[in-house]
Amino acid sequence: MKYAAVLGLVSAASELNLETTNMMQIGSGMCFNWKGEDFYDLTNFDESNRDKDASEAAILSTTTASFAYKLCQMPWTMDADNYGNTAAVPAFNANSWENEFATAFWVDKVSGEATYRFLNADIVARDTDETDTGKDGWDITWTSQEACASDDAAKFTVELIGKCTGDAAGKWGDLTVDGCAATVEYSGADACVTKKIPIMKYINKVAPFVGAILVAAGLVMCFYGSKFLFWVLGGLVGAVTTGITFQMLYSLWLSGNDSLSMGVFVGVLIGCIIVGGLVAWLTSHLTRKFSVPIIAGVGGAALILILLGAFNVENTYIEVAGAVAGAALGIFIGYRTKKFVKSAGTAMIGAFMIVRGISNYAGGWANENAVANQVSNGNLHAVKTSMWLYFAGFVVLTIAGSVVQIKYIEEEKVDDDDEFANQDETGQWC
Repeated sequence: MKYAAVLGLVSAASELNLETTNMMQIGSGMCFNWKGEDFYDLTNFDESNRDKDASEAAILSTTTASFAYKLCQMPWTMDADNYGNTAAVPAFNANSWENEFATAFWVDKVSGEATYRFLNADIVARDTDETDTGKDGWDITWTSQEACASDDAAKFTVELIGKCTGDAAGKWGDLTVDGCAATVEYSGADACVTKKIPIMKYINKVAPFVGAILVAAGLVMCFYGSKFLFWVLGGLVGAVTTGITFQMLYSLWLSGNDSLSMGVFVGVLIGCIIVGGLVAWLTSHLTRKFSVPIIAGVGGAALILILLGAFNVENTYIEVAGAVAGAALGIFIGYRTKKFVKSAGTAMIGAFMIVRGISNYAGGWANENAVANQVSNGNLHAVKTSMWLYFAGFVVLTIAGSVVQIKYIEEEKVDDDDEFANQDETGQWC
Protein backbone atom coordinates (compact mmCIF):
# COMPACT_ATOMS: atom_id res chain seq x y z
CA MET A 1 0.00 0.00 0.00
CA LYS A 2 2.85 2.36 0.72
CA TYR A 3 3.99 1.97 -2.89
CA ALA A 4 0.54 2.92 -4.15
CA ALA A 5 0.58 5.99 -1.92
CA VAL A 6 4.00 7.07 -3.19
CA LEU A 7 2.93 6.51 -6.80
CA GLY A 8 -0.21 8.57 -6.29
CA LEU A 9 1.76 11.41 -4.68
CA VAL A 10 4.36 11.45 -7.42
CA SER A 11 1.69 11.31 -10.13
CA ALA A 12 -0.06 14.26 -8.55
CA ALA A 13 3.23 16.15 -8.48
CA SER A 14 3.57 15.61 -12.22
CA GLU A 15 0.19 17.23 -12.82
CA LEU A 16 0.94 20.08 -10.43
CA ASN A 17 4.09 20.89 -12.33
CA LEU A 18 2.11 21.87 -15.44
CA GLU A 19 1.73 25.51 -16.44
CA THR A 20 -1.95 25.43 -15.58
CA THR A 21 -4.03 23.05 -13.54
CA ASN A 22 -7.37 21.54 -14.35
CA MET A 23 -7.29 18.82 -11.72
CA MET A 24 -10.71 19.32 -10.25
CA GLN A 25 -13.85 21.30 -10.71
CA ILE A 26 -15.22 24.03 -8.48
CA GLY A 27 -18.69 23.30 -7.12
CA SER A 28 -20.59 20.52 -5.35
CA GLY A 29 -18.70 21.30 -2.16
CA MET A 30 -15.26 21.71 -3.78
CA CYS A 31 -13.90 25.19 -3.16
CA PHE A 32 -10.13 25.11 -3.68
CA ASN A 33 -7.46 24.32 -6.26
CA TRP A 34 -3.72 24.72 -6.66
CA LYS A 35 -0.88 25.29 -9.10
CA GLY A 36 2.54 24.05 -8.03
CA GLU A 37 3.15 25.53 -4.57
CA ASP A 38 0.22 27.96 -4.86
CA PHE A 39 -2.95 26.96 -3.02
CA TYR A 40 -6.16 28.85 -3.86
CA ASP A 41 -9.06 28.91 -1.40
CA LEU A 42 -12.22 30.42 -2.93
CA THR A 43 -14.37 30.31 0.21
CA ASN A 44 -14.27 34.08 0.79
CA PHE A 45 -14.82 34.81 -2.89
CA ASP A 46 -17.87 32.55 -2.78
CA GLU A 47 -19.56 35.18 -0.60
CA SER A 48 -19.22 37.92 -3.23
CA ASN A 49 -22.45 39.29 -4.71
CA ARG A 50 -24.70 37.26 -2.42
CA ASP A 51 -25.95 36.67 1.09
CA LYS A 52 -24.42 33.28 1.77
CA ASP A 53 -26.16 32.89 5.14
CA ALA A 54 -29.52 33.24 3.39
CA SER A 55 -28.46 30.74 0.71
CA GLU A 56 -29.00 33.33 -2.00
CA ALA A 57 -27.43 32.96 -5.42
CA ALA A 58 -24.85 35.45 -6.65
CA ILE A 59 -26.08 37.48 -9.62
CA LEU A 60 -24.28 38.95 -12.64
CA SER A 61 -26.46 40.66 -15.24
CA THR A 62 -26.62 42.02 -18.77
CA THR A 63 -29.53 44.03 -20.15
CA THR A 64 -31.30 40.88 -21.37
CA ALA A 65 -30.11 38.08 -19.08
CA SER A 66 -28.81 37.24 -15.61
CA PHE A 67 -26.27 34.65 -14.51
CA ALA A 68 -27.25 33.16 -11.14
CA TYR A 69 -24.62 30.96 -9.48
CA LYS A 70 -23.40 29.50 -6.22
CA LEU A 71 -19.72 28.90 -6.78
CA CYS A 72 -18.88 26.18 -4.28
CA GLN A 73 -22.26 24.84 -3.25
CA MET A 74 -23.99 21.55 -3.96
CA PRO A 75 -26.41 21.57 -6.93
CA TRP A 76 -29.57 23.50 -6.09
CA THR A 77 -32.98 24.27 -7.58
CA MET A 78 -34.16 27.76 -8.49
CA ASP A 79 -36.86 29.04 -6.13
CA ALA A 80 -38.71 32.34 -5.77
CA ASP A 81 -36.07 33.90 -3.49
CA ASN A 82 -33.17 33.11 -5.81
CA TYR A 83 -35.24 34.06 -8.85
CA GLY A 84 -36.02 37.44 -7.33
CA ASN A 85 -32.30 38.18 -7.17
CA THR A 86 -32.00 37.76 -10.95
CA ALA A 87 -34.03 40.97 -11.47
CA ALA A 88 -36.07 39.14 -14.10
CA VAL A 89 -39.16 41.00 -15.36
CA PRO A 90 -41.80 38.20 -15.35
CA ALA A 91 -43.12 36.79 -12.10
CA PHE A 92 -41.60 33.56 -10.86
CA ASN A 93 -43.19 30.46 -12.40
CA ALA A 94 -42.01 27.28 -10.74
CA ASN A 95 -43.32 25.15 -13.60
CA SER A 96 -40.85 26.72 -16.02
CA TRP A 97 -37.90 25.43 -13.98
CA GLU A 98 -38.88 21.74 -13.72
CA ASN A 99 -37.03 21.51 -10.36
CA GLU A 100 -33.79 20.56 -12.12
CA PHE A 101 -30.59 20.71 -10.09
CA ALA A 102 -27.62 22.81 -11.20
CA THR A 103 -24.92 25.00 -9.66
CA ALA A 104 -25.65 27.94 -11.98
CA PHE A 105 -28.42 29.18 -14.32
CA TRP A 106 -28.53 31.63 -17.24
CA VAL A 107 -31.90 33.40 -16.93
CA ASP A 108 -33.68 35.15 -19.79
CA LYS A 109 -35.09 38.42 -18.43
CA VAL A 110 -37.90 38.50 -20.99
CA SER A 111 -39.31 34.99 -20.58
CA GLY A 112 -38.06 34.48 -17.04
CA GLU A 113 -36.92 30.96 -17.89
CA ALA A 114 -33.55 29.28 -17.59
CA THR A 115 -31.91 29.34 -21.01
CA TYR A 116 -28.90 27.35 -19.84
CA ARG A 117 -28.02 25.20 -16.83
CA PHE A 118 -24.49 24.62 -15.53
CA LEU A 119 -23.08 21.90 -13.28
CA ASN A 120 -19.81 22.83 -11.57
CA ALA A 121 -17.04 24.80 -13.28
CA ASP A 122 -13.48 24.24 -14.50
CA ILE A 123 -10.76 26.31 -12.83
CA VAL A 124 -7.21 26.90 -14.04
CA ALA A 125 -4.45 29.04 -12.59
CA ARG A 126 -3.71 32.05 -14.79
CA ASP A 127 -0.45 32.20 -16.74
CA THR A 128 0.70 35.73 -15.92
CA ASP A 129 3.85 37.83 -16.17
CA GLU A 130 5.29 40.85 -14.37
CA THR A 131 3.46 43.32 -16.65
CA ASP A 132 0.05 41.90 -15.78
CA THR A 133 -2.05 43.99 -13.40
CA GLY A 134 -2.93 40.76 -11.60
CA LYS A 135 0.30 38.95 -10.73
CA ASP A 136 -1.60 35.71 -10.21
CA GLY A 137 -5.17 34.53 -10.11
CA TRP A 138 -7.45 32.05 -11.83
CA ASP A 139 -9.96 31.57 -14.64
CA ILE A 140 -13.26 29.85 -13.85
CA THR A 141 -15.39 28.56 -16.73
CA TRP A 142 -18.92 27.17 -16.60
CA THR A 143 -20.05 25.11 -19.61
CA SER A 144 -23.79 24.72 -20.22
CA GLN A 145 -25.61 21.41 -20.23
CA GLU A 146 -27.59 22.57 -23.28
CA ALA A 147 -26.38 23.44 -26.78
CA CYS A 148 -25.85 27.13 -27.55
CA ALA A 149 -28.93 28.74 -29.08
CA SER A 150 -26.95 30.27 -31.96
CA ASP A 151 -24.76 27.20 -32.65
CA ASP A 152 -26.03 23.67 -32.05
CA ALA A 153 -22.49 22.29 -32.27
CA ALA A 154 -21.26 24.40 -29.33
CA LYS A 155 -22.06 24.87 -25.66
CA PHE A 156 -22.65 28.21 -23.97
CA THR A 157 -19.83 29.20 -21.61
CA VAL A 158 -19.44 31.77 -18.87
CA GLU A 159 -15.84 32.73 -18.03
CA LEU A 160 -14.94 34.49 -14.80
CA ILE A 161 -11.43 35.98 -14.90
CA GLY A 162 -10.00 36.56 -11.42
CA LYS A 163 -6.97 38.85 -11.06
CA CYS A 164 -5.06 39.23 -7.81
CA THR A 165 -4.78 42.82 -6.54
CA GLY A 166 -4.54 44.42 -3.12
CA ASP A 167 -8.17 45.57 -3.18
CA ALA A 168 -9.86 43.86 -0.21
CA ALA A 169 -13.34 44.87 -1.37
CA GLY A 170 -12.78 43.70 -4.94
CA LYS A 171 -14.00 45.22 -8.19
CA TRP A 172 -16.26 43.71 -10.83
CA GLY A 173 -16.28 44.46 -14.54
CA ASP A 174 -19.32 44.21 -16.79
CA LEU A 175 -20.72 40.87 -17.91
CA THR A 176 -20.45 40.81 -21.70
CA VAL A 177 -21.73 38.28 -24.25
CA ASP A 178 -20.19 37.44 -27.61
CA GLY A 179 -21.97 34.64 -29.45
CA CYS A 180 -21.85 31.52 -27.28
CA ALA A 181 -19.47 32.98 -24.67
CA ALA A 182 -20.04 35.33 -21.76
CA THR A 183 -17.12 36.94 -19.91
CA VAL A 184 -16.73 38.93 -16.71
CA GLU A 185 -13.63 40.10 -14.84
CA TYR A 186 -13.01 40.36 -11.10
CA SER A 187 -9.95 41.96 -9.49
CA GLY A 188 -9.26 41.83 -5.77
CA ALA A 189 -7.58 40.10 -2.88
CA ASP A 190 -9.88 37.07 -3.02
CA ALA A 191 -8.28 36.05 -6.32
CA CYS A 192 -4.81 35.84 -4.76
CA VAL A 193 -2.87 32.79 -3.66
CA THR A 194 -4.13 31.74 -0.23
CA LYS A 195 -1.05 29.82 0.87
CA LYS A 196 2.27 28.52 -0.35
CA ILE A 197 2.92 24.81 0.11
CA PRO A 198 6.75 24.50 0.04
CA ILE A 199 6.67 20.72 0.14
CA MET A 200 5.57 20.73 -3.49
CA LYS A 201 8.92 22.02 -4.73
CA TYR A 202 10.55 18.91 -3.29
CA ILE A 203 7.93 16.61 -4.74
CA ASN A 204 8.36 18.34 -8.10
CA LYS A 205 11.99 17.19 -8.14
CA VAL A 206 10.67 13.66 -8.50
CA ALA A 207 8.28 14.65 -11.30
CA PRO A 208 10.76 13.94 -14.18
CA PHE A 209 10.82 10.28 -13.11
CA VAL A 210 7.05 9.89 -12.95
CA GLY A 211 6.77 8.60 -16.52
CA ALA A 212 9.25 5.78 -15.91
CA ILE A 213 7.56 4.87 -12.61
CA LEU A 214 4.14 4.76 -14.25
CA VAL A 215 5.38 2.58 -17.12
CA ALA A 216 7.15 0.13 -14.79
CA ALA A 217 4.21 -0.10 -12.38
CA GLY A 218 1.79 -0.28 -15.31
CA LEU A 219 3.60 -3.26 -16.85
CA VAL A 220 3.32 -5.16 -13.57
CA MET A 221 -0.34 -4.22 -13.18
CA CYS A 222 -1.21 -4.98 -16.81
CA PHE A 223 0.34 -8.47 -16.96
CA TYR A 224 0.35 -9.57 -13.32
CA GLY A 225 -2.17 -7.27 -11.66
CA SER A 226 -4.79 -9.85 -10.66
CA LYS A 227 -2.42 -10.86 -7.85
CA PHE A 228 -2.68 -7.32 -6.43
CA LEU A 229 -6.39 -6.71 -6.95
CA PHE A 230 -7.22 -6.42 -3.26
CA TRP A 231 -4.46 -3.87 -2.76
CA VAL A 232 -5.64 -1.92 -5.81
CA LEU A 233 -9.17 -1.72 -4.41
CA GLY A 234 -7.81 -0.72 -1.01
CA GLY A 235 -5.62 1.95 -2.58
CA LEU A 236 -8.52 3.46 -4.54
CA VAL A 237 -10.77 3.55 -1.47
CA GLY A 238 -7.94 5.00 0.61
CA ALA A 239 -7.23 7.74 -1.94
CA VAL A 240 -10.91 8.71 -2.11
CA THR A 241 -11.10 8.70 1.70
CA THR A 242 -8.06 10.97 1.95
CA GLY A 243 -9.52 13.46 -0.54
CA ILE A 244 -12.99 13.55 1.01
CA THR A 245 -11.64 13.81 4.56
CA PHE A 246 -9.34 16.71 3.67
CA GLN A 247 -12.10 18.46 1.73
CA MET A 248 -14.54 18.17 4.64
CA LEU A 249 -12.05 19.30 7.28
CA TYR A 250 -10.82 22.16 5.15
CA SER A 251 -14.31 23.35 4.22
CA LEU A 252 -15.69 23.10 7.76
CA TRP A 253 -12.69 24.24 9.79
CA LEU A 254 -9.75 25.67 7.85
CA SER A 255 -11.26 27.65 4.97
CA GLY A 256 -11.44 31.40 5.44
CA ASN A 257 -9.11 31.26 8.45
CA ASP A 258 -6.54 33.98 7.73
CA SER A 259 -4.48 33.05 10.80
CA LEU A 260 -4.09 29.43 9.74
CA SER A 261 -0.45 28.38 10.10
CA MET A 262 1.38 26.23 7.57
CA GLY A 263 2.11 23.70 10.31
CA VAL A 264 -1.59 23.15 10.97
CA PHE A 265 -2.35 22.94 7.25
CA VAL A 266 0.36 20.33 6.60
CA GLY A 267 -0.55 18.48 9.80
CA VAL A 268 -4.18 18.14 8.73
CA LEU A 269 -3.08 16.98 5.27
CA ILE A 270 -0.75 14.34 6.74
CA GLY A 271 -3.47 13.24 9.15
CA CYS A 272 -5.88 12.75 6.26
CA ILE A 273 -3.27 10.69 4.39
CA ILE A 274 -2.82 8.48 7.48
CA VAL A 275 -6.60 8.01 7.76
CA GLY A 276 -6.74 7.12 4.06
CA GLY A 277 -3.91 4.61 4.54
CA LEU A 278 -5.71 2.92 7.44
CA VAL A 279 -8.93 2.73 5.43
CA ALA A 280 -6.96 1.29 2.50
CA TRP A 281 -5.46 -1.41 4.74
CA LEU A 282 -8.82 -2.31 6.27
CA THR A 283 -10.49 -2.38 2.84
CA SER A 284 -7.87 -4.68 1.35
CA HIS A 285 -8.24 -7.12 4.25
CA LEU A 286 -11.99 -7.01 4.87
CA THR A 287 -13.30 -7.04 1.29
CA ARG A 288 -11.23 -9.85 -0.25
CA LYS A 289 -14.35 -11.93 -0.83
CA PHE A 290 -16.35 -9.10 -2.37
CA SER A 291 -13.67 -6.96 -4.05
CA VAL A 292 -14.29 -8.33 -7.54
CA PRO A 293 -18.08 -7.72 -7.50
CA ILE A 294 -17.53 -4.27 -5.99
CA ILE A 295 -15.09 -3.25 -8.71
CA ALA A 296 -17.32 -4.79 -11.39
CA GLY A 297 -20.34 -2.94 -9.99
CA VAL A 298 -18.53 0.40 -9.99
CA GLY A 299 -17.27 -0.28 -13.50
CA GLY A 300 -20.76 -1.19 -14.71
CA ALA A 301 -22.25 2.00 -13.29
CA ALA A 302 -19.45 4.11 -14.79
CA LEU A 303 -19.86 2.46 -18.20
CA ILE A 304 -23.60 3.18 -18.29
CA LEU A 305 -23.01 6.83 -17.30
CA ILE A 306 -20.38 7.19 -20.03
CA LEU A 307 -22.75 5.75 -22.62
CA LEU A 308 -25.58 8.03 -21.49
CA GLY A 309 -23.23 11.00 -21.74
CA ALA A 310 -22.15 9.95 -25.22
CA PHE A 311 -25.79 10.01 -26.32
CA ASN A 312 -26.39 13.35 -24.54
CA VAL A 313 -28.90 11.88 -22.08
CA GLU A 314 -29.17 14.46 -19.29
CA ASN A 315 -32.23 13.33 -17.35
CA THR A 316 -31.22 12.82 -13.72
CA TYR A 317 -33.73 10.00 -13.11
CA ILE A 318 -32.53 8.07 -16.17
CA GLU A 319 -28.90 8.55 -15.11
CA VAL A 320 -29.58 7.26 -11.57
CA ALA A 321 -31.62 4.32 -12.85
CA GLY A 322 -28.96 3.51 -15.44
CA ALA A 323 -26.17 3.66 -12.86
CA VAL A 324 -28.07 1.34 -10.51
CA ALA A 325 -28.83 -1.10 -13.33
CA GLY A 326 -25.20 -0.99 -14.51
CA ALA A 327 -23.95 -1.61 -10.98
CA ALA A 328 -26.32 -4.55 -10.51
CA LEU A 329 -25.27 -6.09 -13.82
CA GLY A 330 -21.61 -5.51 -12.99
CA ILE A 331 -21.97 -7.19 -9.58
CA PHE A 332 -23.69 -10.18 -11.17
CA ILE A 333 -21.01 -10.54 -13.84
CA GLY A 334 -18.33 -10.03 -11.20
CA TYR A 335 -19.64 -12.96 -9.17
CA ARG A 336 -19.96 -15.24 -12.18
CA THR A 337 -16.66 -14.41 -13.92
CA LYS A 338 -14.26 -13.45 -11.15
CA LYS A 339 -11.05 -14.36 -12.94
CA PHE A 340 -12.01 -12.52 -16.11
CA VAL A 341 -13.01 -9.38 -14.20
CA LYS A 342 -9.83 -9.41 -12.13
CA SER A 343 -7.63 -9.96 -15.17
CA ALA A 344 -9.35 -7.48 -17.50
CA GLY A 345 -9.83 -4.84 -14.80
CA THR A 346 -6.20 -4.79 -13.67
CA ALA A 347 -4.99 -5.02 -17.28
CA MET A 348 -7.04 -1.93 -18.08
CA ILE A 349 -5.60 0.00 -15.13
CA GLY A 350 -2.08 -1.07 -16.08
CA ALA A 351 -2.60 -0.16 -19.74
CA PHE A 352 -3.68 3.35 -18.78
CA MET A 353 -0.64 3.76 -16.52
CA ILE A 354 1.67 2.67 -19.33
CA VAL A 355 0.31 5.03 -22.00
CA ARG A 356 0.10 7.88 -19.47
CA GLY A 357 3.71 7.29 -18.47
CA ILE A 358 4.85 7.25 -22.09
CA SER A 359 2.99 10.51 -22.72
CA ASN A 360 5.13 12.22 -20.05
CA TYR A 361 8.03 11.95 -22.49
CA ALA A 362 6.36 11.67 -25.91
CA GLY A 363 3.91 14.52 -25.27
CA GLY A 364 0.59 15.03 -27.00
CA TRP A 365 -1.59 14.16 -24.00
CA ALA A 366 -4.76 16.26 -23.81
CA ASN A 367 -6.90 16.97 -20.77
CA GLU A 368 -9.21 13.99 -20.16
CA ASN A 369 -12.23 16.19 -19.36
CA ALA A 370 -11.78 18.16 -22.59
CA VAL A 371 -11.52 14.97 -24.66
CA ALA A 372 -14.60 13.50 -22.96
CA ASN A 373 -16.56 16.67 -23.74
CA GLN A 374 -15.41 16.60 -27.38
CA VAL A 375 -16.48 12.97 -27.79
CA SER A 376 -19.83 13.41 -26.01
CA ASN A 377 -20.56 16.46 -28.19
CA GLY A 378 -19.75 14.51 -31.34
CA ASN A 379 -16.68 16.65 -32.15
CA LEU A 380 -14.47 13.66 -32.89
CA HIS A 381 -12.45 15.65 -35.42
CA ALA A 382 -11.36 17.97 -32.61
CA VAL A 383 -9.64 15.15 -30.69
CA LYS A 384 -5.88 15.19 -31.18
CA THR A 385 -4.39 12.45 -33.38
CA SER A 386 -1.98 11.64 -30.57
CA MET A 387 -4.90 10.87 -28.25
CA TRP A 388 -6.30 8.38 -30.77
CA LEU A 389 -2.86 6.70 -30.91
CA TYR A 390 -2.71 6.54 -27.12
CA PHE A 391 -6.23 5.10 -27.07
CA ALA A 392 -5.25 2.42 -29.61
CA GLY A 393 -2.23 1.51 -27.48
CA PHE A 394 -4.46 1.39 -24.41
CA VAL A 395 -6.88 -1.05 -26.11
CA VAL A 396 -4.07 -3.31 -27.41
CA LEU A 397 -2.36 -3.43 -24.00
CA THR A 398 -5.66 -4.11 -22.22
CA ILE A 399 -6.40 -7.08 -24.49
CA ALA A 400 -2.84 -8.41 -24.26
CA GLY A 401 -2.72 -8.07 -20.48
CA SER A 402 -6.11 -9.75 -20.08
CA VAL A 403 -5.11 -12.73 -22.24
CA VAL A 404 -1.77 -13.19 -20.46
CA GLN A 405 -3.33 -13.08 -17.00
CA ILE A 406 -6.23 -15.40 -17.87
CA LYS A 407 -3.94 -18.00 -19.45
CA TYR A 408 -0.83 -17.87 -17.29
CA ILE A 409 -1.60 -16.35 -13.88
CA GLU A 410 -2.84 -18.88 -11.36
CA GLU A 411 -5.95 -18.08 -9.37
CA GLU A 412 -5.45 -17.39 -5.67
CA LYS A 413 -6.64 -20.12 -3.31
CA VAL A 414 -10.24 -19.47 -2.32
CA ASP A 415 -11.48 -19.37 1.28
CA ASP A 416 -13.29 -22.45 2.49
CA ASP A 417 -16.43 -20.43 3.17
CA ASP A 418 -16.56 -18.97 -0.34
CA GLU A 419 -19.84 -20.13 -1.88
CA PHE A 420 -18.16 -19.86 -5.28
CA ALA A 421 -15.21 -22.06 -4.30
CA ASN A 422 -16.34 -24.93 -6.55
CA GLN A 423 -17.39 -22.72 -9.45
CA ASP A 424 -15.41 -22.47 -12.67
CA GLU A 425 -14.29 -18.81 -12.78
CA THR A 426 -12.67 -18.77 -16.22
CA GLY A 427 -15.59 -16.88 -17.71
CA GLN A 428 -18.08 -19.75 -18.29
CA TRP A 429 -21.67 -19.06 -17.37
CA CYS A 430 -22.78 -22.61 -16.62
